[in-house]
Amino acid sequence: MKHSSFTKLIIALACYFVVTSMLFVFKPDNYGDGTEYHLMTESFINHLSPEQRNDDNLQLAKAAEEAGWKTNFFNTHRYGGYFEAKNGNLYSYHFWLFPLLVVPVRLILEFFNFNSLMSFQVFNAILFSLLSMFIVKSYSKNLFLIWALTVVNISLFFLHWNHPEFWTYCLVITSLILFFDKKKTLPSVFLSAMASTQNPPIIFLSLFYSGYYLFKLIQDKITIKEKIKKVFLLIIFFSIAFLPFIFFYINFDTLNLIHKTGYSDFSLISPKRILELFFDPGIGIFFFSPILTLVVFVLPVFSIWKILKFANRNGVKIYEIANLDYTKYVLLFLVLIVMLAFASSTTNWNHGTYGPSRYVIWSVLPVSVFYAIEVLKKLQDSVRNSLYKLFKYLLYISILYSTILLILGSMLLPKFKLNLGNGGFIIFQRLVMEVAAPIYNPTTQIFKDRAKCRQDLYDCQNLFVYFSGDKCKKALVKVGYEDVMFDVCKLNGIKNVCYDEYCYYSF
Repeated sequence: MKHSSFTKLIIALACYFVVTSMLFVFKPDNYGDGTEYHLMTESFINHLSPEQRNDDNLQLAKAAEEAGWKTNFFNTHRYGGYFEAKNGNLYSYHFWLFPLLVVPVRLILEFFNFNSLMSFQVFNAILFSLLSMFIVKSYSKNLFLIWALTVVNISLFFLHWNHPEFWTYCLVITSLILFFDKKKTLPSVFLSAMASTQNPPIIFLSLFYSGYYLFKLIQDKITIKEKIKKVFLLIIFFSIAFLPFIFFYINFDTLNLIHKTGYSDFSLISPKRILELFFDPGIGIFFFSPILTLVVFVLPVFSIWKILKFANRNGVKIYEIANLDYTKYVLLFLVLIVMLAFASSTTNWNHGTYGPSRYVIWSVLPVSVFYAIEVLKKLQDSVRNSLYKLFKYLLYISILYSTILLILGSMLLPKFKLNLGNGGFIIFQRLVMEVAAPIYNPTTQIFKDRAKCRQDLYDCQNLFVYFSGDKCKKALVKVGYEDVMFDVCKLNGIKNVCYDEYCYYSF
């Protein structure tokens, strides 16, 4: 058997393992805003509309009870995540395209008497297989490495979530490969526009693709009629991104219901929050994918050097510089920062994950994976064989590291569970606070949400403590309540930094 055939066999077996695991091993559970996505799927099946009705809640509550979910998520007239439109109907503040796409999977599961609540995890398993097939079709050299890099990463943390994270990751990474490697811009615009319906900041990626498409169109020596036709097609594909804005404006007189209802606030955008999405040990991507995160920063810097070198050798020729891959890498990095800035406007900054922030799954992760693939391709075509081998080893280490985290986080083997968190601070946060507590001073919501309340010791409204054993290691204290901290910790601690009305102390 040829090496490439063996690799394809391994990939096929991996897809089979993932699909069967989602069908027969992983019991469905409810995560994050999954209630709304389940309800919208139920609504589409019952009356071909995303409107929440009483019967939808009752039927879904029955299914949840039969599945053993001990939850009251599906109460009649559940308003959480749903808001009353001008016509009196209830609609979720999350758009309905993603759950609509899951409907066929749910209908098939019901036809074969499978638990309908598995529909999202099975849908994600199908996406895993489709992405794998796309990688197999797109690459021949280093096929196994590129495939493993693409699918064996922290996105698998969300494989069994009834949430759009894995879906958006697949769409974004596929769009990047299509745009750069296959020079197929319109499909890239289409896929990223679809992804933006669930995560609006991705619209900036669609704009990036569209801008380059128009830039190239200006240079193309074709007739005006052909150019108009191509612009028309671009508008059609890009217009998918406007569906949520149109829907919410018609029903709520606003372009963004999440912002109108106070769940996002642009005044919260700050460099600190953007950096936390990269480097915070609780929500950032670095601790879950350190090598790939560094690539995100190294490649743009190297690209700027290559651009300057090209300009010095050939003169500043705007069209030629703009067409360089290195220029696109730099612009993509800027687009990534803009996406993260808008994502950081959320008022729910901790948003309940025990792994990395959900926002990095559709932003930093696909960009970092794509950057790594591009570096690998350029090194394999260069004469620097030693550097090429070194980078390959680093990528294999990255894959091995991700695999270990996935196993420890019970994402691959649910019965072999060593949870990364303890219901509060995850292992990386604890390690940082044990070793260097004074330097870890995150946005206060992260610390407040993860600090275990000790009502037997103190009022949880004004003091938040991370204990190392029975000893205070890190505390967040409301100004004026330092005496409470002293009573609990028996020490004043060293003040690190203050944010608004709270200050951090380390011991």
